Amino acid sequence: MPNKEEREVIEVVEALLEEKWSRSGPRSKIVEAIIVLLHGKPMKAAEIAQYLGYNTRYISSYLSYWRVRGLFEYVNGLWQLTPKGEQVAQLIISRYQEQRFNEYLIIAKQILGEQVKQAVNDNNTRVTLPNSSRSLSFIASKTSQKIPQPDRRSQVECLKHLINYKELPDEEKEVLDQLFEHYIKWNSTYMYVDQLIDQLKANEIWLMRVLKGLQAKHLIYLYRDPRLGTRVGFSRTAKKLLSQCSKNQ
Repeated sequence: MPNKEEREVIEVVEALLEEKWSRSGPRSKIVEAIIVLLHGKPMKAAEIAQYLGYNTRYISSYLSYWRVRGLFEYVNGLWQLTPKGEQVAQLIISRYQEQRFNEYLIIAKQILGEQVKQAVNDNNTRVTLPNSSRSLSFIASKTSQKIPQPDRRSQVECLKHLINYKELPDEEKEVLDQLFEHYIKWNSTYMYVDQLIDQLKANEIWLMRVLKGLQAKHLIYLYRDPRLGTRVGFSRTAKKLLSQCSKNQ
């Protein structure tokens, strides 16, 4: 049975993970990042903002919000974690380390799966020494089959430049970044609101407000699919600019 202090820490972590605050309150990912940084050392708000890529006033609002809730304290001009904040930091770090291990485990299983598959497919191939010409030609034939993929990350950087990404509000950048990463990974220019809510750990009301702001700037479109929900994607203008960036590669 956890004691009172342990219960308070658990409640804070649950709030971070489940987004229990109002739409005007901070969102978990940024708060988690601040907690982990301050676990490393006390810092000024400006330092934290510089490390995370946000303006100082934006970060200060999060620090003030969670200071009242017992995670941060301001001592001699520096922000630092309270004892409760330190416990929360340990739990967050532990959770991410576990997630990373699971990712490594998946990769390890994929390696074993590929090894078994290759053994089945190549079971009639004569085994040769690594320095033999037979081995080298076999490796060359396998690697030459790879089709070069377009550098979608460079395309996104080009698009950011064309839409004056740096001038956008931080919250709009945060949403766009998810759309950009989705495009880079899956070559898809759209995703769904429920996916964004899950990835950003965001409040739906807050998210829709930000999306409408991006829509007003002709950067995205919103489409209500009766079966699958609201879809968010690059606008026609953004797609044309992206196509232009692709041609310039």
